[in-house]
Amino acid sequence: MRKKDLLREREEMGRELAALRQENWELRLQLSGRPEPPVPPPEPPEGEASAPQFSRFPVLRGIDGRRAPTEEPPNESSEETVQPLTLRLLVSHLRCYAAAHFGFYAKKELFAHLLGAMAACDVVVFHNDSAARLPNIAAAAWGSPAALIAVQPGWRGGSLLGMPDPATRLYRETRMLRALYEAHYETKPCFAILDNLTAAPPEEYLAELWQVALQGPGPARLLRLARDAWPGDPLLLQNGALAYPEHLWLFGLVDDPPLPALMAAPPMHLHVPQGLLEEAFNAPRPGELLVSARELRRLFAQARLPEDDARLFSQTAEYLAAHWNVSIGPHAMRQMRRFCAVCRACGLSAEAAMDGFFFHRALRCLASADPALVRYETPALLRFLAEQFGKKALPLTTEWLER
Repeated sequence: MRKKDLLREREEMGRELAALRQENWELRLQLSGRPEPPVPPPEPPEGEASAPQFSRFPVLRGIDGRRAPTEEPPNESSEETVQPLTLRLLVSHLRCYAAAHFGFYAKKELFAHLLGAMAACDVVVFHNDSAARLPNIAAAAWGSPAALIAVQPGWRGGSLLGMPDPATRLYRETRMLRALYEAHYETKPCFAILDNLTAAPPEEYLAELWQVALQGPGPARLLRLARDAWPGDPLLLQNGALAYPEHLWLFGLVDDPPLPALMAAPPMHLHVPQGLLEEAFNAPRPGELLVSARELRRLFAQARLPEDDARLFSQTAEYLAAHWNVSIGPHAMRQMRRFCAVCRACGLSAEAAMDGFFFHRALRCLASADPALVRYETPALLRFLAEQFGKKALPLTTEWLER
């Protein structure tokens, strides 16, 4: 039987069913005297098949059922009232919380660098074991959701965000996808932590999410999950696409291997040198501090970098371009402004803020330079930095260059 014949037969059966419903209603009306007829279910448009009666995203629909019981958009609700916050208060709270609850003792500079890195970019790569503890400390200190995803060898496209199954018509929903979706319903900062980032080639499984996350907050960040929209899809999907949540920070944990070209420049990097760790000390045992993501971003946006600091960095960038053939582009300049501005608002000096950005981000590209050039140019670079910032103003950068 041809498709047109099947559609015609379905339409005739639909009309017969509607007539039987009307007849049944008239009989009920005569017996009970109820005045209002029931609203009939909508019929599918002519020539279209009936809509599927299941959701291909059952886990995401379950989140909708738990978090969105009303028809109001989840992000339109009023934000929780929080106590007035400052970046200095956040740094002090993180330092005490790390010492009391995690046995992690570090100077305030390290936690200022953490906030600066989060302000500079929504993607932060943490190097070495000590740095890997920072996302967990921040999540616990603020009571924020944190999803830990262990990267497995052999991951390819679809391993991180999932993919549709043609056989069952269901979408294979992953832990990362659930974290992205549920972050839309949160007011607190949300963290997604990719453990052992380079266990599989990142360009194989991470490229799509990485490019979208690095665009920064805005309405254009969309993750295409399906080609079209279906009845029964999750509430927050737009024609098969999910907006990247503005309240989410993506963290990657690596063990200091060289990162692929896909991930070499745009994100922020954070290392933990021994110079920022300290001996155990008696710290108060603070509880969770109520922090909203909107308030955190507002504090980041309010921080300002003095023009003198930006001028010193520009002079250093010009020196590297002239003597090392290393170009620090506009993207890194924007990151520098945000990182250093937040570090200054956290109470660090201009030299300490600049030292952190040089150590974590700007000068890391020198590690891949020609060894002969490094041996020849490093003493001159150290002299230049001492003249610009002072002989002992950049201890992290100086120690790393000398080593």
